[in-house]
Amino acid sequence: MNVVLWLAPYAVGRESVFYDETKEAHVVLDKARGRYHGGDESFPATVEMENRLAENVNLCPRTPATPTYLRELFRRVGSDNPSDGYWLDFQENVPFLCESQHRHTAPVGGGFERSQAAIKRSILETNPNATVEVRYPSANLNNKRFANLWQSIDFPGDFDAMRLCTLMMRPFSDGVVMGTDQMYWPMDAEDTTVARYVATTVFTGVPAIGANLLEGPPSHAEITRAWLGFYHAHQPGLTGGTFWPIGDFVEPDQKIESESELFVYLRSGKTSEVNVRNTVSKVYVANCTNSDKIELTLHGLMAGEYRIETLSYLLQPVAQQTTRFSNQAEIRGSVPQGGMMVITGELARTEAVSTADD
Repeated sequence: MNVVLWLAPYAVGRESVFYDETKEAHVVLDKARGRYHGGDESFPATVEMENRLAENVNLCPRTPATPTYLRELFRRVGSDNPSDGYWLDFQENVPFLCESQHRHTAPVGGGFERSQAAIKRSILETNPNATVEVRYPSANLNNKRFANLWQSIDFPGDFDAMRLCTLMMRPFSDGVVMGTDQMYWPMDAEDTTVARYVATTVFTGVPAIGANLLEGPPSHAEITRAWLGFYHAHQPGLTGGTFWPIGDFVEPDQKIESESELFVYLRSGKTSEVNVRNTVSKVYVANCTNSDKIELTLHGLMAGEYRIETLSYLLQPVAQQTTRFSNQAEIRGSVPQGGMMVITGELARTEAVSTADD
């Protein structure tokens, strides 16, 4: 298990021991102008000063004192509290306008890049293999070179909103690892609901679980264990396969395809057609819809016999059958919500090899 420190690097509150050192670098807002400053401008993030001014908790990235402070901050934290990485959060709360009298030596974009570069250099000095995690909207194309793990913004109680936010970032995510924000659910949530939460984070990227498993029912921990076990068993395909949105344009489902495995995630209940690479010998279909039935047509399978297993939300077998498919497979069946269907083409592949040998 890795230890990652959660920081809001630009925030220095008035009670901080570093406030006196940094107070001249804070963002200052002129309330009388009434302009939108693009960050968190309400109490307690912004507090009264003299006259019509207000001080924001964040340091201004446009002034040279900020990257200097950030460089020393991460050197100190990396030396005193060695960790496997950092979650750099709340960066979107830094206002992009500042009306302080301190010296501005760069526009806000250039100043932010300079500050982020200072953070990166200090992190790599103490840990060249550090995980640096940011979340939407800071997880963006401009900020990409300063992180190696992206996650969606937090949507409490809505696992699919987290997934769709992550999916929205994927077109420009090459080179970084994807993940949801922490998935957590009410302790009285039904088992099928818990399974859909965990299955979603497993099929979206690096799993992130924040639920209180100690105080919840034992079944919640069992579901989490089962799905995380599936993730570890299939991690290369899930994280390294080719990712595709499928089905509905606004709320798509998704597939992840490696050379021999296909992972299909169904949520919308609208997806009916999925193309399959003909080298795929195993298809995993996670049912995260609101129904216990799935209807799906797979195009491109190798013709032959296939074994179809239905798994519960604990990923335990509940049904099995063998059938013959052409390169178009009509899948119709009952799959528990939070469960999965596994379609294995080992018999088809063996049959094809035997025919070739003959």
